Amino acid sequence: MTKPRNRILALGFLASLAAAGCGVGVPRATIPAASVLSSQSGPEIGRELEVRVELTPGGYRKLEALGGWSEAKSREDCYFDAFDGRGWSWRPIPDPWKLRIKRKTKGLELQLRHALARESAPQGDLPLAATLWELWEEAPPDPSVARLWNPAIALLTVSRSGQLPVAGACLSVHEAWLRQAWVGSSALQGALRDHRGVLLPTHTALKLRQEREVTLEGGETYTLVIGRSTSVDARGGAVERFEVEASPDRPDVDPSVAIRAVSSWLETRGLHRPDVAPAPVDVTLNAARVYADVPGLVPGSTARF
Repeated sequence: MTKPRNRILALGFLASLAAAGCGVGVPRATIPAASVLSSQSGPEIGRELEVRVELTPGGYRKLEALGGWSEAKSREDCYFDAFDGRGWSWRPIPDPWKLRIKRKTKGLELQLRHALARESAPQGDLPLAATLWELWEEAPPDPSVARLWNPAIALLTVSRSGQLPVAGACLSVHEAWLRQAWVGSSALQGALRDHRGVLLPTHTALKLRQEREVTLEGGETYTLVIGRSTSVDARGGAVERFEVEASPDRPDVDPSVAIRAVSSWLETRGLHRPDVAPAPVDVTLNAARVYADVPGLVPGSTARF
């Protein structure tokens, strides 16, 4: 089963970012213009409404036992954030940015997401949260993306061995992102202009996902996904997580309507509050501690964790 793409093209938004200039985080560099129309890899710019909640292992097994899910698909993701010498500059803001490389069986894919709006379920209901994302994703040629993936994994491998990466190796990962020509290039410039920092890998996650299509309230078709993942931080610590998420075919569905529709489907199939997991451990903190100790990475930094 192929997940609906849920995308509304927003080429005008990309053009406006490109026209805004190229002020970026430390260090500065020129990003080549991304060609949206000529790429053969199917680049996409659009929006997606995502409703999700963390599950306990028992909650995950309860949903998996329903049957009707697609064959499980696995992939590995490497996540990045902008390190400003104190912490991650893209995260503690109302509209966070998320950047990652997905390693799938068919190859590597780049994805940048920006949260435009968030809404939570009313108190007392299943604590679902809906996020409207603006997103850019593309699968450029493997050699190009490998120049991002391989150094990032090497940085995390050094950290997990108990050693300290050198500033030059860290900055080379940042520079590789700035040189990458893809559909998200201009949006990435905008994110770094507004929330400065050095783009660095925070952690990896091995994911196993199963999905199905269902028709919910109002006749809307949703793609439901159940997933389990093992995230490994910069010190080698592992955190296992379980989740269910749902996305309507149309991203303009009212978030409160989507939350209610998904919650109703889950509850009628036996999922209740005891099946919801507490907030997971932040797997990015160890990476921030490591990079804060790298001499010369962010001049003037006095971060201590």
